[in-house]
Amino acid sequence: MPLYFPIFFAMSRTGLRPSEARALQWADYDQGRQQLRIRRTFGHRDILGEPKTRHSRRDVDVSPQLADLLRRHRKTQAEAKLAGRLAELPEYVFTEPDGRPLDRRTFERAFARILKKAGLGPQYSPKSLRHTYASLMISEGANMLYVSRQLGHASVAITEKHYTRWIPQAVPAVHQLDDEPSGSKKAGFGSSVAANSASVQAIG
Repeated sequence: MPLYFPIFFAMSRTGLRPSEARALQWADYDQGRQQLRIRRTFGHRDILGEPKTRHSRRDVDVSPQLADLLRRHRKTQAEAKLAGRLAELPEYVFTEPDGRPLDRRTFERAFARILKKAGLGPQYSPKSLRHTYASLMISEGANMLYVSRQLGHASVAITEKHYTRWIPQAVPAVHQLDDEPSGSKKAGFGSSVAANSASVQAIG
């Protein structure tokens, strides 16, 4: 498994900030609940500390594919220790080959190499994976409050401000106010509107 694949995959499936992902420790992973507890982050000058806000301090859901990757990643670390390539099992989830936490500069350079290989411009950064996660979740119809909590935003308004353009709308919502053709049925919002329309016609 490529060195940086696990952390980039995890970020794309959780929306974690780069500083949060690099600070993850195995003690933060609740395998039973399939959640990551965000309790620390790398701050100014890459000094480890607590999240800046109470909203950033959160539990983030893990998808089944990410849970499987984390299991395989831990197994790889255990095998490296048995083979003598690591002195101890790493405390951190994502590490350098010698078990130290991922260095920010080498981490960012690795992402830049991946961008170049993929033919993408330098305007993207590791944090772009967070934006990708949020926009994909919202475009797939995920609840905005859920996405906001996953991201650690202080309010849904912040999430909406940044990602409203990704909310799917196949046709203008006003179209749902129209009656369906005779003999067809409309569910949900449309059914209430249709019933309301019939009542209006009866009154008229």
